[in-house]
Amino acid sequence: MTRNGFTLVELMVALIIFALLSAAGAMLLSGSARVQEGVKDKLSDTAALQRTSTIIAADFAQALPRPHRDAAGRTLPALSAAGGTIDLVRAGWDNEDNAARPSIQRVEYRVVDGALERVAWPLVDGAAPLPAQRLLGPVAGLRLRFRGPDGAWRDRWDPVQPQQLPRAIEMTIDAKQPLRMVFLVGSGRG
Repeated sequence: MTRNGFTLVELMVALIIFALLSAAGAMLLSGSARVQEGVKDKLSDTAALQRTSTIIAADFAQALPRPHRDAAGRTLPALSAAGGTIDLVRAGWDNEDNAARPSIQRVEYRVVDGALERVAWPLVDGAAPLPAQRLLGPVAGLRLRFRGPDGAWRDRWDPVQPQQLPRAIEMTIDAKQPLRMVFLVGSGRG
C-alpha cells in the first residue's frame, strides 16, 4: 500500500509547530517594540539634559559683573540666588535681526509647576520678561552652591560688592534621578 499524503497526526504536529513558531515571533516583535520605545524615551531624556546643561553653561560662562534693576526699579546684584532661583546678566546675546536691543541679557532659572524654566528679558533693566522657556521636567526643586573668590563653597551667595561673581556654581536639579552639575562663571568673557 502506497501513501500519497500526510496523516492527520502529521498535519496536527506540523500545525502545532507552526503555531509555536508564530507565537514566539510575535512575542519577540512585541518585546523589541517595547525596548525600542524605552530607548527612545531615554534618548529623549538624555537630549533634554544635554540641551539644558549646554544652555546653562553658556549663560554662566558669559556672566557679567553688572548689577541690574528689577521691574520696580530696585538694584539687584550681578548674580542673585534665593529660594531655588538664580538671576544674572550675561553677554553674547546674538542680534541676528538687528533689533533695537543690547547684546547683554538678563536671565533667570527657576522651577515652576514641576519644570525647570529659563526666563530672559529683552532689556537688562526693568523690562517685562519674555515668555519662559521650559527646559526640563519633571523637576521637584533646584539647589545651588557657590564657590567664592577664596575657593570655599557656600550655600548662599552674599557678595561684598554687588558686581562680584562666584568662581563656580554647583547646581543640583532634583528630578527622577538627581542631577549635579558644576559650571564655571564668567569664563567666556575675555
